[in-house]
Amino acid sequence: MRPTYIVLLSAFLQLTFGFSLTTGYLKYFRRKAIDIIDQAGPNDDCARQLKAWIGELFGPKSTWAMKMLDASAKLQTGLYSFNIFHFGDFDGCLNIKEEKIGMGIIEGKYCTAAVLPAQNSSSDLAQILNFVTIVPEMTGSQKGKDMQHILKILKVIYGLCLPKACSALSIQKLWNHLEASFKMPLRVAVDEDFCTFTGKVPFVFQWDTIVIWGFVVYAVFVLAATVCDLSQLTPRGWIQLLRPFSLYRNARKILLPGKKASWGCLDGLKVFSMCWVIFGHVYTIEILTGTTNMVSYFQWRNSLSSLLVLMAPFAVDTFLVISGLLLAYKCLEVRQALGGFPFLQFYLGRFFRLWPTLLATILLYTHILKYLGDGPIWPLIAHKTALTCRYSGWATAMFVTNFVKFQHQCIEPSWYLAVDCQLYCLAPALLLLFYKSPKSACLSLIGLWAWSAGHAYNTTVRYKENWTPAEGDDSFHLRIYQSTLVRLPPWVLGLVTGALIYHKPPAISSLVARWLWGCTSFLLVGVIVAHHALMLYPYNEYHSALFNATARSAWGLAICLLILLCLSGHGGVVNWVLSLELLRPLVRISYSVFLLHSAVIAVLHGQKRTPGHQTTFNSLQDFIADLPFILLASFVWCLLFEAPFIGLAKLLVGVGIVGRRTTLEKTPVGTLKLA
Repeated sequence: MRPTYIVLLSAFLQLTFGFSLTTGYLKYFRRKAIDIIDQAGPNDDCARQLKAWIGELFGPKSTWAMKMLDASAKLQTGLYSFNIFHFGDFDGCLNIKEEKIGMGIIEGKYCTAAVLPAQNSSSDLAQILNFVTIVPEMTGSQKGKDMQHILKILKVIYGLCLPKACSALSIQKLWNHLEASFKMPLRVAVDEDFCTFTGKVPFVFQWDTIVIWGFVVYAVFVLAATVCDLSQLTPRGWIQLLRPFSLYRNARKILLPGKKASWGCLDGLKVFSMCWVIFGHVYTIEILTGTTNMVSYFQWRNSLSSLLVLMAPFAVDTFLVISGLLLAYKCLEVRQALGGFPFLQFYLGRFFRLWPTLLATILLYTHILKYLGDGPIWPLIAHKTALTCRYSGWATAMFVTNFVKFQHQCIEPSWYLAVDCQLYCLAPALLLLFYKSPKSACLSLIGLWAWSAGHAYNTTVRYKENWTPAEGDDSFHLRIYQSTLVRLPPWVLGLVTGALIYHKPPAISSLVARWLWGCTSFLLVGVIVAHHALMLYPYNEYHSALFNATARSAWGLAICLLILLCLSGHGGVVNWVLSLELLRPLVRISYSVFLLHSAVIAVLHGQKRTPGHQTTFNSLQDFIADLPFILLASFVWCLLFEAPFIGLAKLLVGVGIVGRRTTLEKTPVGTLKLA
């Protein structure tokens, strides 16, 4: 081993572990470090400040140099627990400010770097960072297809505190020189976008200023509309067009309970499903933003407590059931009332309701979110959200984002919105067939279901796809998880249930109700048990294919039976909980919650200064703490962008698909009988 390498290693041990070094070693280390800086690049401001920093290290009066060293991350305990997030002292680094004669002011600059094993390195240290190999050996887990995807994307995150004069390119060149000269087993990747210093403006897009001022002007307009509404001016002409934007009027519509709806159980299903989705996203973002025990995931995934998170994606199938049910009932009723079907209102009303809030959220992600936080990991989050929305926001706005790779999607949950809208466009043909010939419609829907199940099975076997989004790659998301065809069965079941309710099915006796409750419980528990069993055993494409082909249908059928039981008066305490009036305001802001919750979670968790310890209970605590902020932000978002345009649509498009209150909604509670 070269003497210089020994000295550098000794210095590393001193800085990291506190081993005692002689004054001679320190002087020798300083000289060699300065020589390396001279050899690595030109004598620019960065080189001069680095040499000044090294020259004053461990000096009795030079606290700034020690503060800069102290603010950089050190090797942490828990390496074998996968403690791979080494942040250092972010705020301490940015607070460093020292004036030096001939150099000006030296300020701290924090950079988030990725540490990787050097290419073709066989050293022990490089092998430790080869997670694909080391993690299965450490955990005793099988090297299944599901684990490989996760392990390939894991990187050691390391915080560096350096002089502000040093660009990421200068630091990268310096490390590349070290790696080449001393055959270092590690490779460090530094990017200027992931570096922060006091006063730094985040990466700027061309339209940032215009978008920000646009939001300000719109907020002033909404306030003016509210003043006009409160002044009780005669609602005519342009005043009438301003009233839908009144904050006061819209807040009353959202918060007041209103008349009881006969299908209140749908409110509870929507709210609890949305909370389940949020909980799953809280857990995921906590892992991505830093945890000290990531290795425990590979044991946690086999535990019963993991089902609280891993089963959350089935909330999407609950939403699809409700979507199909409401769509079928409302459209059949409108067709009966009008003697025809208002296709123009059907499509205009839908997209007029969805687009304003969606476009505002895309602009928030692209141009504003990056200004709402800071921290070691925040640049990575801001960069990802802004760039994906800049380049694929059009796909989200056109409701085709489910055809975009998951890692490139703007507003990740929006893939569900795309699937739902695509099915919405398909609905009129099926519903008109239902109206004219229910038997032919049922046969057509059975054919669609068989096509969907067969496609899911064949695709999974052919491409060896996974069964759970928690461990699926981009291929799984595109071919299975986000596929409109694969997602069809729950929506079709909801469509059939809605038509069944509209055509008044036979009465349900107590005996039949008990039997249906048994079927519902069996289906729900069966899906959960099957999911857990797949987690416990190595990957098998045929087991995965069978799950992908049947699980969503089973879950959707269980939800349909639950709804029928609640509407027929056999829901008991379940229906009472799901129909609580407290939930109705939450349902009215559910679309804004759906679009905005990921951004709020990212702001709350993306600014952490130290990694946390990940457990299901800790995530549950964080979910409870985050939920009020999510609901408050979503309430404001709904007031500004959702409720106004629903009211405006009723004025411009007319009462119909947008504004019509169905007979079911007008029916007093207790009078709706499925008989």
